[in-house]
Formats: sequence, structure tokens, C-alpha cells
Amino acid sequence: MAAKLGGARAVRDAAEATLAKDSAAFTMDGSFDFGFSSSPMRGWGDVNFASRRAHFTMLVDGESTEVVVDDGTVYNRAEDDDFWIMADLGEMPSSFTHMQTLEPTSLLEQLTNFDGTVRGVGEEEFEGEKVKKFEVALENSLGESAEDEELAELMGGAPEELVEVWIGADGLPAKLIYRMKFE
Repeated sequence: MAAKLGGARAVRDAAEATLAKDSAAFTMDGSFDFGFSSSPMRGWGDVNFASRRAHFTMLVDGESTEVVVDDGTVYNRAEDDDFWIMADLGEMPSSFTHMQTLEPTSLLEQLTNFDGTVRGVGEEEFEGEKVKKFEVALENSLGESAEDEELAELMGGAPEELVEVWIGADGLPAKLIYRMKFE
């Protein structure tokens, strides 16, 4: 049990320390897994924590999307489109709260105060630096509203959410991978 508490504290401290910085460059790596298929996701960009603004590019199944986040409002545009789509994450039904983790600041905020379990995986090397790897199994992000029940039924149940966190000697996340799996 002590290892789980230590890992949870390390993950929370790393997320809080990152959010205390002015800005950061980042890369994203993950996948959207459904029982019948998996869609790999990669992304890269910059985030300003003070203004809650980010600009990044995501590749999902080889399709490029440009994303701009401005304090909870997300704008995205597919590579061949001339128009932007806007979504205010704060106004989405609670069943879509897990989508906020696609915005880097929200994922870090979620890791500062999460329900779930943490497992220390061990030490490994990442970009020439020794890092400690943790796996965070997040508790169900779906609520109990009618929309939540409808989404869970449509998707075959609530998503399984896993965040892999590699923490460097500086106490900051060197790498984060977010995985969401629907059965």
C-alpha cells in the first residue's frame, strides 16, 4: 500500500509542479480503443498554463487536426478544412468530461486530484534520462445523468481510462500517455 500512496503523491506533485510553470512544449501519444478497433493518436504543441491557452497538432489515424484551446474553449480544424469547429468543454454534458483530458492543462489538473489507483512500474530511460514510470487507472468519469447512461449504453459501458506518467529527476513529467478504452 505504501508504494501506491508514494506513487499517487509523485504523480500529483509532478502535475502540480508542471502547472506552476509558465508554459511548456509537449508531445501527446495515445489511442482511442473500442472493442472492435483502435485509433492511434499523436500530437505536439505548446501550452501556456497562466492563460490556459494551447496550440497543438493531433494526428489520429494519420489525419491531421489543428487544435487551439483558449480557457476551456476548443477550436479544431481538419487539415483540408477552411472552417473551425468550436466546443466549450465547460458546457458539455457531464458524460463528456473525459474529453477534457485531451486538453493538456485539464489532464494535468485531473492528475492533481484524481480518484483511482496508481501502480509504480519501475525505472527506465527516456531521452537519455532516468525516469520513474507510473500507471494511473482513473475511476469512471461518467456521471449518473440520463445523458451519461445513454452514452454508456451506446459505447457498451463507461470507458476504461489509463494514464502512464514518466517522472524525471526534476520531479516533472517527462512523458504522459492517456488511453481511453471502450468495451
